Amino acid sequence: MQNLYAVAVASGSTTPSQLSTYLIQALFLNLRETSLVFLLGVLLARSPALERVRTRALLHALAFLRGHTSDNAVDFQTVLPSFIAVLMDARTDKQGRSLICQCIAALASTSERKHVYGLDTIYGAESGRCLTSLPIRAYMRCA
Repeated sequence: MQNLYAVAVASGSTTPSQLSTYLIQALFLNLRETSLVFLLGVLLARSPALERVRTRALLHALAFLRGHTSDNAVDFQTVLPSFIAVLMDARTDKQGRSLICQCIAALASTSERKHVYGLDTIYGAESGRCLTSLPIRAYMRCA
């Protein structure tokens, strides 16, 4: 699916074509709530095919985070380590670093959280018994 994403995003790099738009829309409708994990996988991958779509993946990740308003607020602390890894990656340019900072800022909204994003998906089904989630403000104090 990462290669499909790369083709869809790259084919519409200057002006999105109808096919590019349709492919991206179908991909995200299929991925639904796991879209952010998928995008982080694209950003962390070492595939040459994915290098040219890193900025678009960050823009999509930022849109995903901003799409979770106070009505459907989610605690995204599980993805913070991945954003930090992308931030520290030598392949991440100045624009990418700026987008990552915007993503991290979006994690720090003051809305009451309804659930922790991807806890089972990222850390496994038994994670709820052995991991404790902290308020996002605890992470932001350290930054």
